[in-house]
Amino acid sequence: MERMATKGERTRNTILEETIRLIATEGFDSITYDRIARSTGVSRQLVQKYFPDRGKWLILAFARATESLVESLASRLAQPANAQQRLEAYIDCHFDWAEAQPHEAATLLAFLCLAASHAEAKEENTRTNGAGWERIRGLIVEMELNGFSPEGARLSRARLDGVARGVQAMLIGALTLWQTDSAARLEEMKRLTQSWIAAALTRAWEDSGSPRALRGSAKPHRR
Repeated sequence: MERMATKGERTRNTILEETIRLIATEGFDSITYDRIARSTGVSRQLVQKYFPDRGKWLILAFARATESLVESLASRLAQPANAQQRLEAYIDCHFDWAEAQPHEAATLLAFLCLAASHAEAKEENTRTNGAGWERIRGLIVEMELNGFSPEGARLSRARLDGVARGVQAMLIGALTLWQTDSAARLEEMKRLTQSWIAAALTRAWEDSGSPRALRGSAKPHRR
């Protein structure tokens, strides 16, 4: 049986959820002890007790937001049968999660900006992005091992790391574009992002010495 959260844990969760909502809707400047106390009904003293350091408080909100994405990815990636399908699911899941959890997605993207000037945010963002590109890296290697790259092409370790980081950056960029462009349709952005990333992989494999492009099929290349 799952353990029930204590009253203190529920209060802490309420504060974090409201923090995420306010970051998403009003920005980081809205996160003050007085404002959170007013919007949650929790006393200012109690908010400060749970989160005495504002910087660490914001990092915890970011961690909570990314936690929901990690859970969504774990569930989605357990379903497809092969590495190429899992890479496609990895991409699509980010958009589906952002649509279902808009405040969490906006908070995650806001931290990309904060990381430019905040050391702790930069460290946490680097860790989170690192986990993302490591997952992408593993999927690309699995695709190569199972015949999804043209002519059995293999990327060098350095090239593989660069491509994985590039794919992650491309995905985050597409998410940002979708969130800031109210006219962008979800399915269209998913399709475009899949196309951009497939093209990037194709180019990388071609540059490794393969004369043929990735066809985009879910079936392995026959040699």
